[in-house]
Amino acid sequence: MKKRILTLAGVLAAATALMFGAAEEKSANWLTDYEAAAALAAKESKPVMVVFTGSDWCPPCIVMWKTVFASDAFISYADKNLVLVKVDFQKMEEITGKALAKHSPLAAKYKIYAFPTMLLLSKDQVEIDRMTGAKTENVLLTWLKDNAQK
Repeated sequence: MKKRILTLAGVLAAATALMFGAAEEKSANWLTDYEAAAALAAKESKPVMVVFTGSDWCPPCIVMWKTVFASDAFISYADKNLVLVKVDFQKMEEITGKALAKHSPLAAKYKIYAFPTMLLLSKDQVEIDRMTGAKTENVLLTWLKDNAQK
């Protein structure tokens, strides 16, 4: 009887771990180097989606990273059709020196004033469109599909 209870406890623990995220998190291929992403976009003739985020302090950003950007539908579409760039402004007090110098000019160039902001750029780095604030998977994918071919 004791053995059965221990076996059942083990099965329940494994199932709980899978349900609540102990399994490896899914992710699309996000680059953090904008210049490398721009070169890849030109080479592959794909548009670029740049996401300006505060992934550890911005509630709408956190929701999008855990839901939309981790969804199978987004990952599948993005991996086939986009070059992705994550510009992550983590806790403001920790952004100093190199990180600040790296991110701020890009945010200034595209006039980023809110997080998250998703920019869709042509393969030549011309802005096609932008979205600000948390969006659902359906809204984001519809926006991407409607605008990525422009």
